[in-house]
Amino acid sequence: MHRYKQTPAIVLLVIGIALMMMPSVPRALVLAVLAAAAVLMVFASRSSYYFNKASKIIRTKEVARFPEAVGYLNKSIDAGLPDDYLVIAASVLMQYGDKEKARTALVPLLDSKKKQTAALAKITLSMYYFVSDDIEEAIRLCESARDDDGSADRNLYVNLAVYYLRAGDRKNYRKTVKDAVSHYPSSPAVVDSQAILYMLDGRWDLAGATLFAIFDTINPSFADPYVHMAMVHMHYGEIGKARKELEKAEATLFTN
Repeated sequence: MHRYKQTPAIVLLVIGIALMMMPSVPRALVLAVLAAAAVLMVFASRSSYYFNKASKIIRTKEVARFPEAVGYLNKSIDAGLPDDYLVIAASVLMQYGDKEKARTALVPLLDSKKKQTAALAKITLSMYYFVSDDIEEAIRLCESARDDDGSADRNLYVNLAVYYLRAGDRKNYRKTVKDAVSHYPSSPAVVDSQAILYMLDGRWDLAGATLFAIFDTINPSFADPYVHMAMVHMHYGEIGKARKELEKAEATLFTN
């Protein structure tokens, strides 16, 4: 998608250089061709410019500027992003921007000849159906990404585990979490899923220990571990501690 945006500019540039070597060609014509090539190159690079602007803002985590970043991502998609960058932009829009626009951008990538690109598009698009309460389609897309690409992407495991849990499919949830832990044992999102599994089994002591292991390493930037730690505290009647964890959850912005 948009792979050949630079081709007209390159062709014009080659023609311009060739004309420069012909003394009989008017200089004005040569300059006009070179100028047209430059304009086309600038036009073709707009998507990367907008994408980079958005990325810089997002990395700062300045909440007040986040709508500005989303605006740049919208412009980058409209200008035509390479497929891999398009998946990233759509992922952000899926969470914080126009979900319909993200879906429209992702659908053509589902049939990409690059298996990894198609798999990532399916994983990202699954979030659209999850928030639309179409859990079956969300699961289907992730299972397709897993089966077609053999993908061991961390987000695939995390998303699929959440979907199975929402669907009440504990068997597949358990299997997915175990697979995730074997591939990403230090990922906070994966470790958090392991803690949920312990809670489902009534092993609240292990759930708490697992969550403490996360907090000993980092302060997660997503709400789930704090919410689940609050559940552990509430199980043991520690209401004050639970309230503090929920306050931390409320303060988070970016998902992991």
